[in-house]
Amino acid sequence: MRDGAVKTPRYAWVVVFVILFSACAGPVNMFNVPPAASVIIPRYGIDTVAIGMLVSVFSFAAVVMAFPAGGLCDKLGLKKVVVISAGLTAAGSILACFSGGNYAFFLLCRVIIGLGFGLYQVAWPPLMGIWFPEKTRGTAMGIMGAYAGIGTIVDLNVIPRLLDYGYDLVLVLSAVWSVLALVVVCVMNLTPKVNFVEEEAKGKVMPKESSWADLLKTPTAWMIGIVFLIFAWICAGGVNTYYPVYLTEDFGIDAVTANAMVSVCSGLSVLSFAVGFTMDLTGKRKRWLIAFGLSYLLGVVLMYSMPTIPGVWAGIFFEGVACAGIPVCVRTLAVENLPPGMTNKALALITFCTTLGIAFGASLYALAADATSFKAAGLVMLGGLALVSVVCSFFIKEAKRKHDGELVGEPQEAVECDTADELGCSAEGWE
Repeated sequence: MRDGAVKTPRYAWVVVFVILFSACAGPVNMFNVPPAASVIIPRYGIDTVAIGMLVSVFSFAAVVMAFPAGGLCDKLGLKKVVVISAGLTAAGSILACFSGGNYAFFLLCRVIIGLGFGLYQVAWPPLMGIWFPEKTRGTAMGIMGAYAGIGTIVDLNVIPRLLDYGYDLVLVLSAVWSVLALVVVCVMNLTPKVNFVEEEAKGKVMPKESSWADLLKTPTAWMIGIVFLIFAWICAGGVNTYYPVYLTEDFGIDAVTANAMVSVCSGLSVLSFAVGFTMDLTGKRKRWLIAFGLSYLLGVVLMYSMPTIPGVWAGIFFEGVACAGIPVCVRTLAVENLPPGMTNKALALITFCTTLGIAFGASLYALAADATSFKAAGLVMLGGLALVSVVCSFFIKEAKRKHDGELVGEPQEAVECDTADELGCSAEGWE
């Protein structure tokens, strides 16, 4: 199937924006704590360490749900998993409204929301794959890639203005968003007439099997997972958590300004739609991933080596560009270069790797910084990880197409997806 001749269904664009709205419920609930820390600490009688736990518990919950989510997507289908994930988010956010001053109960509510968030991270990329052909899939992935940035921006800008009315109002509005998200995914038709991932697989050389064991034996899946693990490790572990401290200690910048500077990285991530659109125009997914990886590496080096603020801003810019591009490239490569029956499992592996990076990256960077310095840990640990990520990107294999009815490469080690049953390419499990 030549994707250049395939039209994107108009309804697909409705799907992507509805799923975007629904996915934003996760970060809206996840990040409604940090901007309200001054109110939450006396409300629940906790300290700053406990505040951090309220945020990090999302990552731990997502780690727990990552691999089960892949199996659920295969068994129940994407629509049911999306509804379940939105339902968990709504349930947790509603219960949080009744937490009062009970920290343990509030933490439990956020665990429930985190479980829903973990499910969503696995389910939405395959949805973009089955609804969009290759010529527009990058754009769809890019639009969806902005959900974390949108949720963060909404919380950081709206919550401080609501605190005069109490934190209960913040919890209620978060719950309203979550309930609306649940309603829209329940009424939406999420089963396309044409499953573009399956149709495109018919013209590609792909692995014959698609079980969990086969996934773990597929180097491309691991390379994609490692790239995303390192991305999360650097972004959440080093930059978002400790770079403001580095700016304060080494440059004498006040904490408010330092945090505002670092937030530019997250702000630039909302430009992921432009990244997806550009990828669709060029069709070079892997090359773009390598380019964004180099941008990530350059950003880390500049951020921790430049002696002047303009040099630091240059590093933040390159880091932000990479934050907009790497997630889009990784998810698109996973959907397009693995068999349809392996897609959900691959996204589960990617989510697991990502949440591991978020959950443990900060603590490992802190240990390195304590042993040396923020600057040394940034250049050696984060810079070294960024270099490893670039190297891994080169080993990601893009599925080859057949030309004029003949397979490209070594057909004795691969099979084309002509028979639905051979690769699990039937519509079952995708509805």
